[in-house]
Amino acid sequence: MKEDKIIDFCKFPIMLAPIAGYSDLPFRKLCRKYGSDYAFTEMVSANAIFYGNKKTDILLKSDDEEKKSGISVQLFGSDADRLSWACEYLEGLNRFTGIDLNMGCSVKKVLKTGSGCFLMKDTENVENIFKRMREKIKGLFSCKMRLGYYSTQRNFLEIAKIAENCGLDFITLHPRLREQKFSGSLDYKALETLAKNVSIPVIGNGDITDADSLKRMKDCGVSGVMIARGSFGNPFIFKKLKDYKYTVKPEEFKQVFKEHGLKILEFYGPSEGIKIMRKTLLQYLKSLPGARHIRMEIATLKDRENFFKICEKL
Repeated sequence: MKEDKIIDFCKFPIMLAPIAGYSDLPFRKLCRKYGSDYAFTEMVSANAIFYGNKKTDILLKSDDEEKKSGISVQLFGSDADRLSWACEYLEGLNRFTGIDLNMGCSVKKVLKTGSGCFLMKDTENVENIFKRMREKIKGLFSCKMRLGYYSTQRNFLEIAKIAENCGLDFITLHPRLREQKFSGSLDYKALETLAKNVSIPVIGNGDITDADSLKRMKDCGVSGVMIARGSFGNPFIFKKLKDYKYTVKPEEFKQVFKEHGLKILEFYGPSEGIKIMRKTLLQYLKSLPGARHIRMEIATLKDRENFFKICEKL
């Protein structure tokens, strides 16, 4: 761990995970407001950075406040040269405190490129990638992985040992196999085994939604946790997990709902912003009693004026 560490593992950090389509700058700022101790960008393609794809610019947006509090870029790729080049490029931007390698994504279009969880099939390539990336990364270097690609190849501990030997600062484990995606039970025993057998911090990820699920993860001996799907439409979760007595009041809910929508519009602009608002804001109302008619209005949201009207109806 670097001497100028941003993450204090002694205090058991609760982090916002890298979530494709969700952990953009507007959402990260809201989660930070409610107690997220560290955050990750959406996953970014090393190839896209190499080829100068302009779509990556929005994914790499950050600000000075984030750098002070801690923000890692999550990269995905399978080629050591491209990943190394991307790390050097990101370091040159001087916006981030760390870089994370995605080794857990189970989406087909990512796996087809040999990236995400597919990397876990080839430990030799993983070791080479770790070494090449570590050479370029001045700040924190981490990886996020699953138990393995196949049920017959649960090699998470082997890869964690390689990560430890290559100088990674911490590891995040989502204790499911690639084929499970987000279904089935978490393997807490595997998480406990990992935490006991490496000297670097282990972060637990998966199905953390309340105090009980947080305690279950803590009992495995992890050094912190990462919240993903539990944060959808719920930036309050970080505060809830730190203060079990905290409850969201209706006016506060309405204010954050509105604030998030406006941040999205400001960040993406009116055209793209409206599209993203439909998906993002629906998450706030998933379990809200009597909100069916409002969900329908959000799903067909057309402009800023309609959004303000919906806010008044909450």
